[in-house]
Amino acid sequence: MEIVNVEESRSLSETELNVICHRSIMMFDKWHRMLYGMASNLKRYEDRIVYLTVSNNERYKPTCFETGLHFARKWVGCNKELAGARGFVAAFYKNRNLAGIYSGMFTEVINE
Repeated sequence: MEIVNVEESRSLSETELNVICHRSIMMFDKWHRMLYGMASNLKRYEDRIVYLTVSNNERYKPTCFETGLHFARKWVGCNKELAGARGFVAAFYKNRNLAGIYSGMFTEVINE
């Protein structure tokens, strides 16, 4: 992760976190969810540290530092609000599903 000079350290509000999470799911995390049964969520951004939770079934990637780094880089790379990050903390949870779940693709139900 590249270190960027940021003059002031700040936390993100709940609203900002929700916007970032929605955008990130639509940009990259949906593929992990649908195809690999993995999911990551941004829990907070504080003092230039990205706090993530990662659900993992370990079929695609092991639960390890490299997997946490993979997701941290995705989050920071896709969100300018996190550009000043200098580190990350990832909490891993075991996911027993073989494939992920993705919702929100359609805004209305289409009857056949």
